[in-house]
Amino acid sequence: MQLMESLLTLSQLKKFALINVHHTTHSFEKVVEYVAKSESLEEIDLSMSVVPRGCWVKLATVLKENRTLRNLQIGFNVLLEEQSWRLTQAQLD
Repeated sequence: MQLMESLLTLSQLKKFALINVHHTTHSFEKVVEYVAKSESLEEIDLSMSVVPRGCWVKLATVLKENRTLRNLQIGFNVLLEEQSWRLTQAQLD
């Protein structure tokens, strides 16, 4: 968690990768917070991750407002049916 706290205050990362990570709700919320606050992030890779139910929706909501991200990798993640529907709705809103 200290890493994410440091990223939120000190970082100007352009590329951010958390591959094959088993997130808790709290850890993924920190990722979402970082994406929301970052003014320099261009690429993020969350491939092969385990993410608790409902967290992808939070990320989709933040990505809707992001203007710097050019590349998002979320391959080999399982999107639960309920989350898939909400992601689609978030894109339409």
